Amino acid sequence: MKIQIGTPPVHVLGIADTGSDLTWAQCEPCKNCYKQVGPPLFVPTSSSTYQAQKCGSKACDQSQFENELTCDSKNNCQYQMLYGDGSYSIGGLATDTFWFGPTPFKHVVFGCGHDNNGTFNGNISGTIGLGWGRLSIINQLNSVTQGKFSYCLISQIEEGSNHASKIHFGDSVNVSGPNVVSTPLLKKSHYNFYYVTLESVLVGNNSLSYKQSFSKSIGGKMVKDPQGILEVCYQDLHLDLVPTVTFRFSGGDVELSPVNMFLEVEEGVSCLSIVSGDEFPIFGNLLQRNMMVGWGGVGFDLVNKKISFKPNDCAMQ
Repeated sequence: MKIQIGTPPVHVLGIADTGSDLTWAQCEPCKNCYKQVGPPLFVPTSSSTYQAQKCGSKACDQSQFENELTCDSKNNCQYQMLYGDGSYSIGGLATDTFWFGPTPFKHVVFGCGHDNNGTFNGNISGTIGLGWGRLSIINQLNSVTQGKFSYCLISQIEEGSNHASKIHFGDSVNVSGPNVVSTPLLKKSHYNFYYVTLESVLVGNNSLSYKQSFSKSIGGKMVKDPQGILEVCYQDLHLDLVPTVTFRFSGGDVELSPVNMFLEVEEGVSCLSIVSGDEFPIFGNLLQRNMMVGWGGVGFDLVNKKISFKPNDCAMQ
């Protein structure tokens, strides 16, 4: 997701993350950082509107932060973001002006990362927090977003083309037309995650129980994932033989096409884009491709607490 930070504005390319709140970017000086080959590192001293946040400030409030906040020797507020895949970002909490296109938003809280590592791609600057907590971009810019946002993710086939996925905030999120499915968003425990209720899964016309194997519904030669990440892979899989999979959420069914279910990891090898999880299940971004809400892909309405899905060709948006 492309935004700009600072005065004068500097381009930042971040991972849009609905599973966390804090937006952060790699900053100079970077003591222990992954090699960034895309946009340049953010330089706090070059921005006239950058302000480091002190411990005790409104921004440095432990109650609104899902990870640990500490103080350094100068009483500056320090954050630690830890992710499920072992990646992390450590740095100083700050405020600065954020730019979405030509529109500036002042005093946005973000993290200036000085120690960042893990599975981050060198082409990106950090993450854009789109979670449910108070430090997320959605809630910090609530006067404009009204707690609403949506996105439309292009398919794997379209990646690398002139098409790009789109994200929209505020009143442009308008659900209408046929085939729209909405399900309630739930709040659980202290996590700022978006929870939904999955009632069952259909493979073709057959209900899939928790202990059944998806692979029984597909013919073909099974092979191992060359990267060792995905669990069910096939050699020379014909997608027209893959049955439709339906996720039955509370409030409606979301039907997934075979192209959403399988990811081509290398030429001739396609893997199921669903893997088992240790802590809780995630309805991941691969399953959400070519779906929309209004102008977006999978839309979140935090005011009415619902999420809606609608099939769409996202490359045409």
